[in-house]
Order: sequence, then C-alpha cells, then structure tokens
Amino acid sequence: MSTDSSSRRCFLKVLAQGSALAGAACLGVACGSGGGPVDGGTVTDLAVGALRAVSGSSVAVGRDAGGVYAMTLICPHEDCDMGGSDGSVSASGVVCNCHGSRFDVVGVVLQGPARTDLVHYAVTISALGAITVDTSATVDASVRTAVA
Repeated sequence: MSTDSSSRRCFLKVLAQGSALAGAACLGVACGSGGGPVDGGTVTDLAVGALRAVSGSSVAVGRDAGGVYAMTLICPHEDCDMGGSDGSVSASGVVCNCHGSRFDVVGVVLQGPARTDLVHYAVTISALGAITVDTSATVDASVRTAVA
C-alpha cells in the first residue's frame, strides 16, 4: 500500500468530515499506520490452496505448500476494502470491484490500475492451531509460517 496514497485518501476523509478528532486519527492506527493482532481462525479450517477474507478485518489468510501467510485486502490503488462489498476473495485470487484491479493468491498484481502488490503481514500459529495476524508487522511476500 502506498503511504502517499493512504495519507492523501485519509486527508480527504478528514476534510469531508470536518473533524479535528478524525484528523488526529489519521496520525495513528485509523488510516493505516500501525495495526495489531487479528484472529485469523484455525489451521484446521484453512486447507492447502485456500485463501479467505478474515471477517471483521481487511485481511486475508492463505495456505500453500510452504505454510500460512496473510496479506492486506486494502487495494493499493485507491484504498478500497476488497474484503467487503468492494471486492472478492477466493482460491483463485483477489479482485477489487472499485476499479478492476486483480491480484493472484499471493497478492501479486495481475491487472491494474493498481501498480503495487498487496502487503503481507507476520503470522503466528499457536500450539492449538490458532492463527494470529500481526497487522503492525509487515513481511516479505515469500514468508510463510509452518504448520506443525
């Protein structure tokens, strides 16, 4: 996700709302800088080859032969949330309904107008198989968390 694009979109939201409190929120977590833990479900519910949106967040979790990974569902083009009505997530990839960008299952841009791939987040898996996504920690798209 482009910091300039995110900052610009957030600034425009602040202007539209006309609120000093919303402006302060843009300096923190509300507009994309920061984040925290997201419950990604369990490993037993995530088959190899699966990619699914995490309910209540803008995150997708996926699993391939290397393990579990997570990525943002905020389109880097105009910050549309592809996890809700602004897009779709499936085992074949992610689609942004706002302007037609398409991404493969690991977040690589297949079709613009988006020009950058989706950001990946650190994933941990508990001894009981619970998946936690740390949206405050970005990682390389090649990083996987092994499934025990």
